[in-house]
Amino acid sequence: MFKRLCLYCIILLPSAIKAEPINLYVQFIPGLFQYDKQGVYDQVIRLATPENHSISLQVLPNHRASNKFKTCTNCCVSPANLNPDFYSFGNEVRATQPLNRAKAYIFSLTKDEVYTKLTQLVGKRVGLERGMNYGKAVAAGDFIPSVTNSLLQNFKMLMIHRIDTMIAYTPDIYQAFKEVDPKHFHFDKDQPVAIHDDALVCRGVGPGFIKGFNTRLEALRSTGKLKEVLGELYVAP
Repeated sequence: MFKRLCLYCIILLPSAIKAEPINLYVQFIPGLFQYDKQGVYDQVIRLATPENHSISLQVLPNHRASNKFKTCTNCCVSPANLNPDFYSFGNEVRATQPLNRAKAYIFSLTKDEVYTKLTQLVGKRVGLERGMNYGKAVAAGDFIPSVTNSLLQNFKMLMIHRIDTMIAYTPDIYQAFKEVDPKHFHFDKDQPVAIHDDALVCRGVGPGFIKGFNTRLEALRSTGKLKEVLGELYVAP
């Protein structure tokens, strides 16, 4: 009887035991990652996380999320990717497939002055959001950066001409446009200055998590569920 019981326990063990929770550090982005864990990226990650894994999600200001990831193990950071135009993580990390993508645009107040290239911003005051990664090309831009704590604050500063223009991502802007009138702001949807894949970048996690996450994410994508969850914050390739 004892031998049968032990054999039964061994059979159940792989499915009964979950891996140690993975610490996921995410940037607070209204509508995407939120402190109440109800952002669309919060929801997608819950759906895509393999059943035999669990995630401990911590929503942090932009710079704190990236700083936490520098020294952690068994952890991930998001939104992030392995594109060297944005990050220099090294070889010890792996990334999931992207949940969504973000496209950075230059915004102006007039239709007659729509910017599509960073070279057009020489000498101009350009609004940026603190801790936001716009890519190395933007970081090296020959303009005067005006850094604030929120995207909404930049739109308001542009409205009163405290800055000449600003750089911001879709889908982030869609939440801000609920509080400021988007008719005031102009950009060329066909000319992003940067494209960022919004994925999870992980260190020290088992390959089973990445594989399982990608499998479930692809199922969400193929059935249309991913686009449904992202809703108005979905950004087309």
